[in-house]
Amino acid sequence: MLISEIPEEYIVEYGRPPGEVKKFISFQGLLSVAHKIGFESLVISLEQIPANENGYLAIARAELRAGKKLYIDYGDATPKNVGPKIAPHIIRMASTRAKARVFRDFCNIGLACIDEIDMEPDGKDGKPEESKIEPPGGGLPTYMTTEQAELFSEISTSLVGKSIPELGVGKFMTIGEIKRKIAEAYKIGGKTTEKEAEAALTDMIQKYKP
Repeated sequence: MLISEIPEEYIVEYGRPPGEVKKFISFQGLLSVAHKIGFESLVISLEQIPANENGYLAIARAELRAGKKLYIDYGDATPKNVGPKIAPHIIRMASTRAKARVFRDFCNIGLACIDEIDMEPDGKDGKPEESKIEPPGGGLPTYMTTEQAELFSEISTSLVGKSIPELGVGKFMTIGEIKRKIAEAYKIGGKTTEKEAEAALTDMIQKYKP
């Protein structure tokens, strides 16, 4: 698809003059064009969970099927290539970037999507700012390993009589979110206060630590 064929409202100009302004397409524009062309399905999967061992790099895979054709592409996000406000949400950004890339391929659009770059200025010269958040304790989410999932399921079963899947805990929930789910179930079941529930969970975690 030629740039001239893309509706003007979908085109975003970004950069600092002179000579550095470039044209991008918005994600909303890609989504609209893709739906107008028509496709059967779009499946997103997480290929890599962000963790300290991999530099908190999230990798998502997008698979779009249209008729007999299958389009596959990937998107990544790490605190080093997103702004500070996006750093705690790198899985969602990786998913957005994967969808943007597969939409561009499907729609035959050569323009990069604006969501593929960091647009958060550092307040000094307008250049994108690399996230200053550093693990641990810097606000980055920590996701479960398989071993941790098994551990928290044992803790949850002992404390509230339900495994974490039974509490509605998803595979890619953060550890903080899992703890809140268990504590909330304990508080409701035992009619305790929030502080008492948190204390009970902390004691149980200490008990199960190797």
